[in-house]
Parts: sequence; C-alpha cells; structure tokens
Amino acid sequence: MTHRDGEPQRVEIILPRARSIVWLGIKVYLIVVLGIPLLGMIVALMAVVLIAVMR
Repeated sequence: MTHRDGEPQRVEIILPRARSIVWLGIKVYLIVVLGIPLLGMIVALMAVVLIAVMR
C-alpha cells in the first residue's frame, strides 16, 4: 500500500499529534466555557466588596 518506508512512520507521528491537538481544543473550550462565568462572578463579588467598603 505504501510507496516509501517513511510514510507509515509519518502517519504514526501525525495521529498522536492530531489527538493531542483535539484534547488541547477540548481543554481550551472547557476552560473558556467554565472560566468566563467564574471570572464574571469573581469580578461581580469584588465590585460588591468594593461598594461595601466604600460606604
């Protein structure tokens, strides 16, 4: 099936790299989806604390 000896090795190298890229994408997506609401809540709580301290 292969013309050269290097092609199966290239496939073996590309597949784990593609899998790690997919995992990285999933992790970044989860961090963004879960992190932005958490950051929003932290900012809101800090604003409430600052307002309470100022009064």
